[in-house]
Amino acid sequence: MMDKNINISNILSLFRIMAAPVVMFAIILDRMQFALILFIIVALTDLFDGYIAKKLKEETRLGYILDKVADKVLIGLAFVGLLVKYNMVKWIFVMGIVTLVYVIFGIDFLKKEHKPILFGRAMVSLQTITIVLFMINFIYRWILLWITIVLTAIVGIVYIYRLVKEIVHKK
Repeated sequence: MMDKNINISNILSLFRIMAAPVVMFAIILDRMQFALILFIIVALTDLFDGYIAKKLKEETRLGYILDKVADKVLIGLAFVGLLVKYNMVKWIFVMGIVTLVYVIFGIDFLKKEHKPILFGRAMVSLQTITIVLFMINFIYRWILLWITIVLTAIVGIVYIYRLVKEIVHKK
């Protein structure tokens, strides 16, 4: 009998995780057309993995975690690639600290399922659109980047607030 964790949805999430560094290096090496095509393909798998899991009744705890990790890894490494490409290396340090805080809080957060906040899913979509528009040199990409950064910070603060509140109420 096959392990229930080995299913199409989890394979798609693993594909996103494995493709993320390829996207990052393609951006850094200025292989923008390849990076763009791969990023779009990989980002689209995010739309299908949850749907497939529900449709085939293959939802697993591992799948839930893989999906969340894959989202963060793909978006995070694509942004790192853009930061390196546009010589904004100091922001990698800031992003590293934010990621560390996110991971520290996220470990406990992943232990059980949580309702996403209102803008959480929209945030991933905005980040994805921002990355794509950066790759095609959209004229207002810098404005969109700062809007995305501010909104991402707000969503992150709300998630951390909810988690801290939850931890405090446990004790």
